[in-house]
Amino acid sequence: MSLVKLFFRLIYAVLLSPFLAWAASKDRVLHRKLIRPLLQGPFEGGLLDDIWQLVYRLEDGELDNEAFITQVAEVMKAAVSNGQLDAWLNQPIADDENVDITLKRALFYVPFKRWYLKLHFMAPGNIHKPHGHRDVLSTQVIARGQMAVQEFDLVGDLHTNPTTLRVCRDEVVGPLASITTTDKLRNVHGFQPHNGSVVRFQFYLRGQAGIMAALFPKRGRLYVEPLWETRSADTVQANLGRAGRPGES
Repeated sequence: MSLVKLFFRLIYAVLLSPFLAWAASKDRVLHRKLIRPLLQGPFEGGLLDDIWQLVYRLEDGELDNEAFITQVAEVMKAAVSNGQLDAWLNQPIADDENVDITLKRALFYVPFKRWYLKLHFMAPGNIHKPHGHRDVLSTQVIARGQMAVQEFDLVGDLHTNPTTLRVCRDEVVGPLASITTTDKLRNVHGFQPHNGSVVRFQFYLRGQAGIMAALFPKRGRLYVEPLWETRSADTVQANLGRAGRPGES
């Protein structure tokens, strides 16, 4: 997206922000019309309607963060199973290529919030070391292949070094398995392809942490290094490392 287009979209979002917030709660048909200039990406399909219904339930307070992202994972699995992604999965992308495709994104659908739907083709050796997330609700569904996954609950925090993690998962998973992350649920994870390439199907939403977090963001990845020699039962100490690069998700 060009800087000029981004500028005009931001101006549109700012000017309409009160109306977007009202319509998201009171008139969803109007909201879907108002956000059209803020939508980008080529994907179309019933999955988008399913996601919007869950987003509205989140905005209404009917779903908490964990219930919301868990249900998003379920509708994404259904979309993989019923063929909504087939045209994208069958693209001529070689097993040794790393390709990220933004299928759809909704920028500032209400003030400070936006969500993304992406497809990641991961070649063997594309290792995502353990990292925590800040101000993100995220789920990833394995659309094709196998992936080695580690997931941890954050017992400590992402401000104190070292921190403490609880080991939740350390295994190889296959198609339709999911990885789900919120500030409270399995906030730290790492993953990599196993026995060949893998395609992961991802949704994430930013801005749920509130206005102050949006104005003074500490979002994105923060890499952590588990100190396995400190493991006791299901907990392990971990050193906080560098912040992730822009665009990592």
